[in-house]
Amino acid sequence: MLQLTFEYMPYHYDDDLQLILNDFSDPDNLRFVIEQDYMSAFSIFTNPDDESSSFESSFLEQWFHRLQAFPLFVCVEVNRYDEEEFEALCRFCSITYNDLTPLADKHFIVVELQHVTDFQHLYSYLHSHVSWNDLVIWSTKPNVFRIEYRTHYYSGRPEKTVIVSMQENMSIFAFSYDADVVNVVSNQPFFETADRLFQTLPDFVIPTLVDDTEDIQKKGVNGLHALTKQLTEYMLEKYRLTNYILHESYYDRHKLNDQTVYSFETFWIPSGTSIIEEEDGVMLPKGTVQITIEPVTKRTTTLSLHGPTYLHSVPDDLRDPTTRIAWLESETDMIHGTHFMLEEENDTFFSYVSCHEGIRLSPGCFIHLTLTENGQLDELFLYGPHPLDHRVNQEPFTLTLEDIDSLAKQQIKWFSYTKPGHQYAHTVVETIVTQEGSSLVPSKLDFTSSIEVNDVLSWTGLPSKMHERYPYQSGETVTANDVITQTEHPDFRPIQQETVNACRIVIKDIIQSEYPADSGQWMIRHIYRQHPYLAVTLSRAHPTSYVDQHRRVTIFLDEKTLHWISLTDDQELHTVFDSVSAPELEDEQQDIIFNALRPYLLLTPRYVFAASKGQYVLCGLLDSNHAYLPATNEVVLLRNL
Repeated sequence: MLQLTFEYMPYHYDDDLQLILNDFSDPDNLRFVIEQDYMSAFSIFTNPDDESSSFESSFLEQWFHRLQAFPLFVCVEVNRYDEEEFEALCRFCSITYNDLTPLADKHFIVVELQHVTDFQHLYSYLHSHVSWNDLVIWSTKPNVFRIEYRTHYYSGRPEKTVIVSMQENMSIFAFSYDADVVNVVSNQPFFETADRLFQTLPDFVIPTLVDDTEDIQKKGVNGLHALTKQLTEYMLEKYRLTNYILHESYYDRHKLNDQTVYSFETFWIPSGTSIIEEEDGVMLPKGTVQITIEPVTKRTTTLSLHGPTYLHSVPDDLRDPTTRIAWLESETDMIHGTHFMLEEENDTFFSYVSCHEGIRLSPGCFIHLTLTENGQLDELFLYGPHPLDHRVNQEPFTLTLEDIDSLAKQQIKWFSYTKPGHQYAHTVVETIVTQEGSSLVPSKLDFTSSIEVNDVLSWTGLPSKMHERYPYQSGETVTANDVITQTEHPDFRPIQQETVNACRIVIKDIIQSEYPADSGQWMIRHIYRQHPYLAVTLSRAHPTSYVDQHRRVTIFLDEKTLHWISLTDDQELHTVFDSVSAPELEDEQQDIIFNALRPYLLLTPRYVFAASKGQYVLCGLLDSNHAYLPATNEVVLLRNL
């Protein structure tokens, strides 16, 4: 067995979420510098009490093999008197090499180790050079080394320095201290935490983790990713959670308009308490604090107190409007009246919506604030696109009801109203109208990758394959690495044509097995992403009735395997609608209804996000709070029906 000690380096992120890089160079001989950001960094030490413990070939060989690191690219410092011997060894073993400094007294040569056998041929040579404090750096990606002159740490003179350019999904391994220490710098997810790192090690390794971050140790967040530590420490300081222990934390990812937004969600339990295990999960103890923040802006989006708790920076009594608004402005990074405004309130609940200079945004951000009876915070919850994160095309509102008279008349719809003496009523359907006078109908397909197909499915014989249904599954775990790299939400990934072709084959088989007599009667309308699935919508190819015209079948497929997950057919719903007879109205009757409702029509300015423009545009919201009852020829408030 091999005992090794692992220590993550104390690197961190600054206030702008920029990585503060560590310098793993020998301070006495500045010979290599890392450029670009990286996600994790740690050192591996042999056991100083075990003379037999060393970085023998077997450990690195098996570790690199488990990491699927080959081909490896090794930058080796070779003195002039060793150059001929080293190059001869490479040629004898058919190993490709490239001298970065061919005319210098001291050479930096990059060799490419294609296979484990190449590693075995060169390791003893490389290990001996490391023992003489020559530089040896291993990289999992090619073309990352270059030579530049950089000022020496002590002498102040320019020295030849190896520059390492970090790339995505890449790691480097550098020997130091007489080959007794290996420093690792990585952008690969399996090195982000100690648990994931240890899973990569050969079975004969006994690992020990050292962490010098004492304050974090006390609060139960030992071994976390550096970003997670930074965000946790931010919460600890802001809310003074000195008497709490971090029970759980994780990252999540959301689509807000056309952007990917991340959140960091945490649950803190009071010191001295514990969770209660139950059959359907766990029960958190009284006094638990739930905090969610956005990792980049550090805005708080959830602050929920499960029981009476006092937190620093939260006023003891939020019933006073001035105190409440000032605190909300500080938590949300918004200005009241400019970015958010009150929508609804009672003694203990306040609902706000986002706006731009007093005009509401749609979709917008909702702010819900709940207080206890004595005015203390119970919960603060924000959801939706933050008004400062999206562009607003500001313009004067010039649209009038007279401009859209014809369009407004088309929005009058009937609904069933079965009170004595009545059968139905009429009202105006809420409609978004552009300033050019046309209706705007936002679609969920605006905010995901989708393809319009319009392909009729026909078949003869049997399906090419019988597909069984697979259970629903959760999406990919969101990592700190995703946050740092701002990985795009999976729903925004384009759908390739080969995926469309493969989907069509699977969908035809499923439709044929579910509706065997309907060859030529179904059309694939759209394929769109709904992570972790591909959603496929179908309609009747040749509708002949109300039900056929509105009926939709939606099939979910696993986006990676195209396994069949579910099928939903809304035929029954539209059959119910079809069974209700719509009132037949003459043009004169329609005019009577519209003229009765006209005084009660509302046209309110509203900023609506236009996906095609990537910004909010000013529109009008056509609506009414009233309905017309034809049986009695009266107009009444909708809320009274």
